Amino acid sequence: MLGEASFRKLPLAIRIGLSVAAVGVLTVACGTSTVTTTTSKGSAPSIVTGGLVTVETQHNAIGTFLTDQTGKALYVYTPDTTTMSNCNGTCATLWPPVTSNDMVSASGGAMAADLGTITRSDGTTQITYAGHPLYYYEGDTAAGQTNGEGLMNIWFLLSPSGVRIVGPATGSND
Repeated sequence: MLGEASFRKLPLAIRIGLSVAAVGVLTVACGTSTVTTTTSKGSAPSIVTGGLVTVETQHNAIGTFLTDQTGKALYVYTPDTTTMSNCNGTCATLWPPVTSNDMVSASGGAMAADLGTITRSDGTTQITYAGHPLYYYEGDTAAGQTNGEGLMNIWFLLSPSGVRIVGPATGSND
């Protein structure tokens, strides 16, 4: 199995090819782009879609970053704009958008004034923070993991001030 450090040393074209292959495997294996959650604190979080979302913060060696109420890290995609998500189709399979039909709230270091929403091309409502559409990463399987940080140099964690965090993925909460 290819470790994160080894993956980052590969040429960009190979990393993109491997990432596309992983999306294909996930698409075939899962057959869907979202997972519904019924988790509780302390258990491995699954992806929250459509329900109440609370944006919170956690801290590890990378810094303080945004999470949902289950501790799952939230990411931003640099090709997005403040009004449009550019991660659709197979991209949204590996990087599911944070969506909600309910109110969104902030807790801890996250600021309620920075919360917002956009309407995705499929009609769902995606949560934004400081104008950045938010996503989960399927490779984060436990609360506090940050395996998606810096992937392909286009996916980043977001600080409570709304600034991208550029640092190495740690894979766990310190």
